[in-house]
Amino acid sequence: KVWINSGSEISYDNLFAASNRNIKIKGEAYFDVVKNEDIPMFINCGEVNVKVTGTRFNINSYTWEKDIEVVLEEGSVELTKIDNNSSLYKISPGNRILFSKGEGKISVTEVNTTKYTSWKDGVMNLYNLTMEEVLMRLHTRYNQRFEIDPAVKQFKYTFTIKNEPLHEILQLMEKITPVIIRQKGDIITIDVDKNKIIKVEG
Repeated sequence: KVWINSGSEISYDNLFAASNRNIKIKGEAYFDVVKNEDIPMFINCGEVNVKVTGTRFNINSYTWEKDIEVVLEEGSVELTKIDNNSSLYKISPGNRILFSKGEGKISVTEVNTTKYTSWKDGVMNLYNLTMEEVLMRLHTRYNQRFEIDPAVKQFKYTFTIKNEPLHEILQLMEKITPVIIRQKGDIITIDVDKNKIIKVEG
């Protein structure tokens, strides 16, 4: 079973499940894979593969993300090289692994996996993300175009989105950071609200 997030796609050939379980992913998807050691699943994420025998996990490999992210809920998966599928790292349940694009560096942390998989149930958890990263996710979810002042790109946000309409989320962002958000045609612009910035002298 596969849950595919907004702005994402998966592809596979006509021999899938007969002689291979090879998938290519662009974007984000949550997998619930039946165990089959004879025909392991290989998921191509662009710069690395994820080898799967049977497990539940999430992959985030949007092109605009700087890292490929794998979060494992149950079972075991391996990060493998794209050319020969030799193992790079075996992931344990509760792990979140980041593979940096271009550099190939790997970092692993233990996490509450629900924070990274709840999108499949309609809940989006945003944790300490920059304005730029938040807007990428809002664009994916709501299919809305944004233009932002470079001065606001690094503002940080942590909040949860369930079924709220976009305008309520933007109102919240205006309340917690000094920004002013306006609709101009089919584009939403976000600029610094200079009236909210407190200048400290001396």
